[in-house]
Amino acid sequence: MPGVAALVAMQVAFWRTAMSAYRRPLSPQSRALALGLMGSMAGALAHGLVDTAYFLPDLALVFMLTLGLTGRLAADTGPGQPHGGGHAPRPETGFSGREKGNPASRGSRVSG
Repeated sequence: MPGVAALVAMQVAFWRTAMSAYRRPLSPQSRALALGLMGSMAGALAHGLVDTAYFLPDLALVFMLTLGLTGRLAADTGPGQPHGGGHAPRPETGFSGREKGNPASRGSRVSG
């Protein structure tokens, strides 16, 4: 019974979080991600009706990844809103992960 209670609690938290993230004024990509995550969870639940999905590591990974991405999406704020969610603001980075406008991050040496 504790396992069933934990699953129900995770599902209630997931759907509340996902629906609130979907309803917030986020970017179109974030809304699409929220909708896709809800579809992923609905598919996992439907699959679980006919098969033991959570004993397989790959399906359990997708389940937990869906929960984690939904939590992260809910913690992010939309465009034009002050930064929130308890996360420090990230510097502007390019594809390489280096800060833009910082000569030290481009490989040039700064003499001092």
